[in-house]
Amino acid sequence: MLLSKTNTYGESRVFFLDPSSAKLRSLPAAWTDQAPLDPFTRLTGGQALLRLSDLRKLVQFLENWDNHFPKPQFE
Repeated sequence: MLLSKTNTYGESRVFFLDPSSAKLRSLPAAWTDQAPLDPFTRLTGGQALLRLSDLRKLVQFLENWDNHFPKPQFE
């Protein structure tokens, strides 16, 4: 059960009663749904820029690129 949300320890935190021990606990509000959405998530509407299949293709491309153009060896 959420008891409060306040700024402590230099950050926004939520306080709740731990049901297993009945002790007061706290977490950073950013770890919960009590924090506002970060600007990137708000702008993208929670959508990813690339599909997983596109990301895999990008990884393959970069690995091939690295094989064709090895890093220079400095002495």
